[in-house]
Amino acid sequence: MKKQLTILASLLPTLTFAQSAAGGDIPGIFSFIIAIAIAIGIFIALRAVMLWYWKVDIIIQNQEKLIKTQQETNELLERQLIFIKDRNELRATGSSSTEKSVYKDSEGRSYYIEGSDKIYI
Repeated sequence: MKKQLTILASLLPTLTFAQSAAGGDIPGIFSFIIAIAIAIGIFIALRAVMLWYWKVDIIIQNQEKLIKTQQETNELLERQLIFIKDRNELRATGSSSTEKSVYKDSEGRSYYIEGSDKIYI
């Protein structure tokens, strides 16, 4: 059904103006320009209807949400990787230093991790 609607929408301007004759006082070139302008207008109107019909705007919104979620996931994974590397370095050196790694969250607040707690500075 969508394919048939697309074909009909793309051929409709062509079929409408294919049979039109150049009118009385207006020379042929002006008739052609007017026909092209009307065809472009119909194309723009039908394009909006077809984008709505196929819900393209909703698909784009969903993709933007997915991108945002993926970026947040990447940030969290980077933080976990830094934490694990720091923990492994401390274990490898056998250090019991009180020095802590400081991180920043998405809102710009600084914190460090002590045990399983996140301590904000």
